[in-house]
Amino acid sequence: MKQNRKISHRNALLAKVHIAKKELGLDDDLYRVILQDEFGVESAADLRVEELEGLVARFEAKGWQSRAKESRPGGRSYNTKTAQAEALRDRARQAALHTALNEKRFRGLVKKICGVDDIEWCGEAVRLKRLVAVIESIAKRGKIE
Repeated sequence: MKQNRKISHRNALLAKVHIAKKELGLDDDLYRVILQDEFGVESAADLRVEELEGLVARFEAKGWQSRAKESRPGGRSYNTKTAQAEALRDRARQAALHTALNEKRFRGLVKKICGVDDIEWCGEAVRLKRLVAVIESIAKRGKIE
């Protein structure tokens, strides 16, 4: 489990590096010069976690800001994955309004597709997208199966 967290953290740092590179407008040549001069590598994939953190910090010092968490009115912050899941849950509810699905059948679909009893408990975008697709398919056919 601990190893998975390390890999996830490393992958998140690699993603931040590449996003920062793009948003700062660094061309490949300049990016490679930075990697070579500061770390002696050709690719960010060759960096250790500590070095990736240092590279992200360097980009932040140059003015880049990570948008992984954004502020909401009222000072609360949220993760973009959470926001995506929230939007998909809303979309599923809206799509269900255009069908003859009753609450019991809607909950049944949520249970079958998302694997949870209440749509609020589903935070997986893939499952929520599948749920939306099924509900929209039902709406197009104009019937419940």
